[in-house]
Amino acid sequence: MLTRFFTRLNLPPYDRVDAADALLDLKHERILSAEECSYVLDALLARARPWHSPVNCTLPREVLYPQGTSPPITPEEVLRLLQLPEEYECRRPEPRLKRVDGNMVVKFSYSSSIVAEGRTLLFIREHTSIPVPTVHTIFSVGKMFYLVRDYVPGEDLEHQWELLDSARRASVLDRIKGYLNELRNLSSPDATPGPQSDGLCQGPWFSVWGAGPFASSQDLVNFWNTLYAGAKDIKTTDGPFRADHPLVFVHGELLPRNFVLSSDTLYIVDWYKAGWYPEYVEYASVSHGGGAGAASDELPEDWKRGVLSLLPDYSREAAWLADLTTHAERWLANEEACKIVIASKKIV
Repeated sequence: MLTRFFTRLNLPPYDRVDAADALLDLKHERILSAEECSYVLDALLARARPWHSPVNCTLPREVLYPQGTSPPITPEEVLRLLQLPEEYECRRPEPRLKRVDGNMVVKFSYSSSIVAEGRTLLFIREHTSIPVPTVHTIFSVGKMFYLVRDYVPGEDLEHQWELLDSARRASVLDRIKGYLNELRNLSSPDATPGPQSDGLCQGPWFSVWGAGPFASSQDLVNFWNTLYAGAKDIKTTDGPFRADHPLVFVHGELLPRNFVLSSDTLYIVDWYKAGWYPEYVEYASVSHGGGAGAASDELPEDWKRGVLSLLPDYSREAAWLADLTTHAERWLANEEACKIVIASKKIV
């Protein structure tokens, strides 16, 4: 089936790197839908042939962290470990996540948002007391980015939440409240919206491709207002979003699966959608299920209600952002909306 698919799309002969690069190019040009691209990339990853083998891979490699010193684990060793038959922790098509060597997790993707997530983990560890995994190295091989971090032993709250009694749940929410207070007290280094370092803004409010970078809060709300016009099928771009909310550090995906209880310490392990945004983005992401492809009613109701109680009420702004995703197929068909997505996007 893959061979016929590659032939139909005029892709090069099968090769994990070249074919995947071509697929990403087709997705950026909107010739291939994100769903089709994710399906084929997932199939490529599942093939038995080694992927990015250190023996035959000649693509350029660059260590992005740490710089100036040797990383505790080399890219070659990471690539070797990725070939071993261990189970993926997460089977979402993008980004991929695999536990290796018993005590490490490798996260990899064609999106430079992987680099931004690694920088975010370093930033959070340095400037807050929030427990996060230790970052060992960040590197690239060709167009693929890799983040290697600690594996945090324990149970994620996706599996533990229903087993906790009311007192333990209240304790978890109290700790999350403390974490949110620490995040809100952080100062933005350059007052521009988006991830902690170079990378696309991720989340349902930024299209299936991601978007950015944005030079200012005004650029960000202009982007949203244009998409809002497409969602509502109206000609004006004078939408409801205004650049009058200060930027705060937003996690962007406060879902139970991203929290791990380990020896009574509550870790936040995933920061892929984090960045500097108006505070209502946090409220909207919880209200609408984290924007992770799951409906909001799939979240435990007391989790959703509890986390929302820790945030100011931005139900009005959350409804506006919901319009951008509920009617995504309409604004993706809107020429002006597509232009602003493509113009804003930093393709890596």
